[in-house]
Amino acid sequence: MNFLASDFIHENGLPPLLNAAKAKGLTIIWIPLSFSSYEETEIEKYQSAHPPNQPLDSLNPAQENKAWVGICKKIKAAAISR
Repeated sequence: MNFLASDFIHENGLPPLLNAAKAKGLTIIWIPLSFSSYEETEIEKYQSAHPPNQPLDSLNPAQENKAWVGICKKIKAAAISR
């Protein structure tokens, strides 16, 4: 939640991305690194690249490696479909 709780991210980082998603159709795919209260933020409306109830830091090394492969495939598929 540190990322989402950051004043800088809240005021400067996310607004341009969220505005571009709404106005220009920018695809946002986020990666849950740690457990967070993402449901209380705008990011909840966007597809995560991995199940938020299984953030990467909760996985063992082999599971995390497998998750990264899946994440990369989802990002690649989204980039190709644009």
